[in-house]
Amino acid sequence: MTFWADRLTHAVGTANVDAAAEGRVVVSPGAPAELADVLRIAAEVGATIVVGADTAARGREVIALDLGRMRSVLHLDETSLLVVAQVGITVEALETMLVERGLTLGPLPSWARERSLGALLSAPRPSEATPRLGRFTQACAGVAALLADGTEIATRVAPRKATGPDLMHALVGARGTLGLLTSVTLRVVRRQETRLEASFKLPSLAAALTAARALLVRGGRPADLTVTAAGTLSLMVDGPEPLAQAERALCESIARGLGGAPVPFAPPPRAQGRPHERALLLEDIDRAVPPPPDAATDAVRVVGWHTGGACLVDLSRPPAPPPAPPPLWAALKRRLDPQRRLADWPQSETR
Repeated sequence: MTFWADRLTHAVGTANVDAAAEGRVVVSPGAPAELADVLRIAAEVGATIVVGADTAARGREVIALDLGRMRSVLHLDETSLLVVAQVGITVEALETMLVERGLTLGPLPSWARERSLGALLSAPRPSEATPRLGRFTQACAGVAALLADGTEIATRVAPRKATGPDLMHALVGARGTLGLLTSVTLRVVRRQETRLEASFKLPSLAAALTAARALLVRGGRPADLTVTAAGTLSLMVDGPEPLAQAERALCESIARGLGGAPVPFAPPPRAQGRPHERALLLEDIDRAVPPPPDAATDAVRVVGWHTGGACLVDLSRPPAPPPAPPPLWAALKRRLDPQRRLADWPQSETR
């Protein structure tokens, strides 16, 4: 164990430090104060901080963070529909707690439910979206975080025009390279009294995409909406029963008008790991899906809808590499982390 690994044991406890490899120590802080101590030690010894299994800092002394101990729910406001939770809690665990109180985070794909809140917000994926609620990152109303120098910040939960410059949007989606989230404030929604599901088989993928877009353009906002490469359109609607029935009827009317017919609803397959996914404009999706028999058509799905685009998911292919850093990332990195204490933008998916 290196001398600086020994110092880390005093910060977080012996059971929460694993110096399995030379020059690399895995640390599991249990509170923001412990995480701040880890950042201070890393700065003093010149180690790089990474989150998870990031290998971008290979060849240097590395402190890898496992934030799984930081999994407490700090506050739930059932009137304002806000929940404050630490970033180590998984979506599945938080959703279970919310469901007991008649609340929900909203639909998320199976491969996202085992991720932590910190992973969902630091390294969001295109599939983590719904037609009604949008991208999951839009549910974030505020964050508490530590910058690379150990400075603790907390953004205000207030109307956007009253907040001034919003550092939250610099940290959300930055993959832990500009600062480390410690807790987040999320918007939640009430579970509705009625939930209806339906599927329709259309003549082609193009027809199914046309039907899905027509539903959105005409004002439909289902809780979930999926199209498969085989041309099946499936949706889940919820709300007061008359509204849910009307939205399902609208979808059926559109599908029948394009030559479709109702078929038994089948829930999407539960993925064991992260699938291959990429965001596309709607007009690009049809030619991006391999025609049968070149692909398993039940494994290729279009999810995460909005009126202009969606996410193409292929359960049969390995994950795609992470997206390139946004144009302003380098400037923010120089300002928020001039000493490069946090890892640079990862070249492979690590969260």
